[in-house]
Amino acid sequence: MLQKLAFPVHYAALIALCVGLSTSVFLMSLGSIGLALAFLLYGNPLQQLKKVKQDTYLIAAACFFGIHLIGLCWSTDYAFAFNDLRIKLPILLFPVLLAALPQLSKHQFKILMRLFVAATVVSTLISTGIYLEIFPSSRDISDVRNISPFVSHIRLSLVISTAILVMVRWIFIGEKSEKIIAPFLIAWLLYFLYILESATAYSVLSASMLFYIFYQIMHSGKRWVKATFGFSLLLIALVAFLFVRSVFIEFRTPKETRNNLPEFTPRGEMYHHQLDNDMMENGYYTWSNVCYAELKKGWNQRSSIPYDSLDKKNQALSQTLIRYMTSKGLKKDLDGISQLSDEDIRNIENGIANINYTKTRGLRKRIEQVFFEFDVYRYYKNATGNSVTQRLEFWQTATQIIQNHPLIGVGTGDAQLAFNAQYEANHSLLPPSNRLRSHNQFLAIGVAFGIIGIMLFLIYLALPFVKAWETGNLMFLIFYTGAIISLLTEDTLETQAGVAYFCFLGALFYYQMPELQDKTSE
Repeated sequence: MLQKLAFPVHYAALIALCVGLSTSVFLMSLGSIGLALAFLLYGNPLQQLKKVKQDTYLIAAACFFGIHLIGLCWSTDYAFAFNDLRIKLPILLFPVLLAALPQLSKHQFKILMRLFVAATVVSTLISTGIYLEIFPSSRDISDVRNISPFVSHIRLSLVISTAILVMVRWIFIGEKSEKIIAPFLIAWLLYFLYILESATAYSVLSASMLFYIFYQIMHSGKRWVKATFGFSLLLIALVAFLFVRSVFIEFRTPKETRNNLPEFTPRGEMYHHQLDNDMMENGYYTWSNVCYAELKKGWNQRSSIPYDSLDKKNQALSQTLIRYMTSKGLKKDLDGISQLSDEDIRNIENGIANINYTKTRGLRKRIEQVFFEFDVYRYYKNATGNSVTQRLEFWQTATQIIQNHPLIGVGTGDAQLAFNAQYEANHSLLPPSNRLRSHNQFLAIGVAFGIIGIMLFLIYLALPFVKAWETGNLMFLIFYTGAIISLLTEDTLETQAGVAYFCFLGALFYYQMPELQDKTSE
């Protein structure tokens, strides 16, 4: 009787996980429990495990999870350690269960992928509704990172990238209806990523598609196919380089000189000019033609938010004002303030520091912001509030911890303690709320388990990749390539949503692709 419930529970759990990845942490937890329950309902669990005991992916996952258990021996913060073990249990759980449970039929897998894509699209539509203020939100939606209500914008962008890869597969081998709808849904999801301004998603998608081209070059026996894909690879690299270069040239090319700068405003107040600072906004020098007294007076006449307070993004309003006025080519004085429209005033109050940020979105805007972050870091050595340059501090701090504990790290539970101590030792300018951990999974493993841990982690990543290459599991390889790229800038395996994305989808594509049933069971 119970065995009759096994498959319904099994399939419902897979649906919960696929839907929950973009919509609900609760569904992800429910799906994980459901898979374990289905494993028991099928009966003969030991017999099921015997089928997969020699599987290289499982052996690698067991070794990698095992080092987290061993790392308890030199940990002191056991509350952190056991919470980390709870989060990382799916690293072992998902491969074991998806390898041992019966494989889905082609139709069942297809339905699962359709639900995965549908849930992802629905999540983006709801997020867009929040972005357009159709749906209410308690978050500050002037920061687009806050428009995703269910999971973090980073996790959502990674799931979107995978949904796009699934639909690219539909275009080549899907049913007629899938081939028709896929281009429209892909276009929508790409547009949403443009709104979300996720550099991680761009990187993941680019890596996946570049790997696909490389795979075709390696596996095609026809010279013209190799030549076509090889040319495409070079063309993509060239276009990307020229695009970034054009943004940089526009960012750094001055539209004004600093010869014969005025000493006084028309009202007799003194201008301040920092000639040793060449920071710019849209080609205009930020710290030239600044009259602080007139700025304060003029701003307080135009806005109810005081000049000496914070804007709605918790940035110093005076700095936002100076940057915004510079981006419009205005002198930072009373006359400049008078030339700001009411919309400009609202933009500044909302923390928008450059007029271009209201006109452009997506990759170009993100690249401009990254260039600005490096400018700030170059002059002030302070990365606070800037996501890319903050990562430089996170990585530097993590590297220093690894250098102090090179062989076996600080243990499963002491990573946060080690970071806290190292930030203090470095006299970091980051405030406590910004003193985060490594934001790089390789460094995170190195901090906890040293060089030995990094080596085991690399083996854990490499073994399923090699096996999938041998069996020709292209869907897994494309997904896995992008997922590994995400590890370079995110602690993907340090959160429940990140572990579910990496380990569940990885195991699903590795074990449950119907057309690879014979190959993956060898």
